[in-house]
Amino acid sequence: MIRALLARLGSWRVLPAVVLSLASVALVAVQAPQHSALSLYDEYVYYDYLVKVPTQGLVVTGERTGPEARSAILCRGVVNITDPKSNCESYDITDDKYFPYGGRTGADIYTPLYFAVTWVVAQPFTWFGIGLLDAGRLVGMLWLAGGVLVLYALLRRLGVGRLLATGLGLGVVATPSAYWATTYLSTDAPAILVSAGAFLLGVAVMRRERSPWWLLPFTVIAVALKVQFIFPVLAVGLAIIVMRILAWRRDRDPGLVRSLLGDRAVVAVVVSVVAGVVAQAVWLVVRTLLAKPSVDGGYLEAEKLNPVSLVQNVFLFVSNVGLDQTNVGAIGTFFGYLLTMATATFLVVMITRLVKGADEETSLAWGLGVIGLLMGPALLFLVWMSSRTIIELPLRYGIVLLPGFVAGVGMLVSRLRWAGPATAVLGVAAVLTSIAS
Repeated sequence: MIRALLARLGSWRVLPAVVLSLASVALVAVQAPQHSALSLYDEYVYYDYLVKVPTQGLVVTGERTGPEARSAILCRGVVNITDPKSNCESYDITDDKYFPYGGRTGADIYTPLYFAVTWVVAQPFTWFGIGLLDAGRLVGMLWLAGGVLVLYALLRRLGVGRLLATGLGLGVVATPSAYWATTYLSTDAPAILVSAGAFLLGVAVMRRERSPWWLLPFTVIAVALKVQFIFPVLAVGLAIIVMRILAWRRDRDPGLVRSLLGDRAVVAVVVSVVAGVVAQAVWLVVRTLLAKPSVDGGYLEAEKLNPVSLVQNVFLFVSNVGLDQTNVGAIGTFFGYLLTMATATFLVVMITRLVKGADEETSLAWGLGVIGLLMGPALLFLVWMSSRTIIELPLRYGIVLLPGFVAGVGMLVSRLRWAGPATAVLGVAAVLTSIAS
C-alpha cells in the first residue's frame, strides 16, 4: 500500500500539486517564525481583532486596542518603522499616546469572517505552545497552498501544460505580494485562493459547464472576507459579458440589450455584483450603528479628493503584478517584473484581437484589462468615501488580480516550447531563494 501511495504521489499528474503544496508550506513555515517584528501593514490591529473575535465577535469603530496587541507592538516593534522598546514591560499600555491610530483599532472596516476562520484554524498550532500571533501567521500556509492549487487547476483548464502551470504557481509563491500576505497576519491572505476560485468558476460559466448562479454566494462570501475581493468577480463578470457581446455580433441577433437581458449568465453576473455591493452596504450600516463615540474628534483630517490622484493610480496594479513597495527575495521580485511585462503583452495582444470573435482569451483580457485599470482609482475613491482621506495605495492590493494575470500569461506563452522548462527552473529558484532569504 505504501509503495502504491508513493508511486501515485510520484506520478506526473499528482506531482505538481505536491510540489506546489510543499513550496507554500515551506515558505510560511520557515519565514513566519523568523518575523520578530510586526508587519508594517496593520498587523497590530489585525492581531487585536484575532484576539477579540472568540469573545466579542467583532471590533467596532472607535474601540481601543487590547493589552495583547499593545504589548506586541511595544515589545516586537514594526518592520522598517519602530524598534522594540527596551524594558517594554515597564510601559503603561493604557496610555494611548504610545500606539498607532491614537490607541484605537483600524480593523473595524472588516467583517469578522477572516479573523474567525483564522482563529479556528490557528488553534491546533496553539496546542503546541505557539502564541496566537505566530499561530495566526502559520495559517497563511493553508491560504497560500489552497490558492496556488486552485490557480494550477485554472491554468490546466485553460490548456496550459503541467510544467508551465507548475512553474507559474511556484513563481506566485515566491512573489513579494504573496510573502507579505501569507507570512504575516494579513487580510490579504485569502486573496489568491478567492481570486483563482473566481476565475476558475468564471471559465466554467463561460463554457456553460456550471450554473452562473454559483457566482452569487461566491461573491457575497468574497466581499465578506474583504471588499477588494469583488474585483476578480468584476473582471470575470465583464469577461462573460464581453464574450456574450462578441457572440451576439457573430450571430447577428437583433437587439443587443434584449439578447444580454435574456442571457442567464449576464443576469447572474449583474445580480451577483449587486448582491456583493448590498452586502458591503449592510456591513457599513452595521458598523456605523455599532461605532463608539469619538473622544478626540478622530485621528485623520478630512482631505479633498483630487482627480489627479485618481488618474495617477490607473496603471498602479497592471504595472506592478505580484510586487510590493517593500520587495523581498531577488528572484521572486524578478519574476514579478517578468509577470508585469508578460501581462502587458497579453492584454495588448488579446485586446487587439477583438475583431476575431468570441474566444476566452480575448474576453478574459478585456475583463482583466478594464478592471485592472479601474481598480486603483476605484479603491482610492472608496477609501476617501469611508475616511475622507487620501492614502498611497499599497501595491499588495493588486494580489486580488494576480491569478487572473498569471492565467493570461500562461495562455500567452503556452505555445512556446521553452516556456515550460524555463518557467519551472525560474519558479524553483525563486521559491528556494525566498525560503532562504
